[in-house]
Amino acid sequence: MVLVGSLQATVTPEAFLLDRSGKIVYHGAIDDWVVKLGKTKQVATVNYLENAIEDLLNNTKILSSYIKPIGCYIER
Repeated sequence: MVLVGSLQATVTPEAFLLDRSGKIVYHGAIDDWVVKLGKTKQVATVNYLENAIEDLLNNTKILSSYIKPIGCYIER
């Protein structure tokens, strides 16, 4: 819960990608598999987290630093 508070996570699952300095460079949805709470696609077509990791490793600009995650709220 300390990490949840530090990162200000709001739902689960919610991905966070940090650079070497500890700065959050991406957070949000892992992919586009979940359409809305309780409804999913058959297959994810966009892998937001994977794309952000590749951009970070290639030292290129991360196109989307935040994609709203869909999940269950984390109670504190």
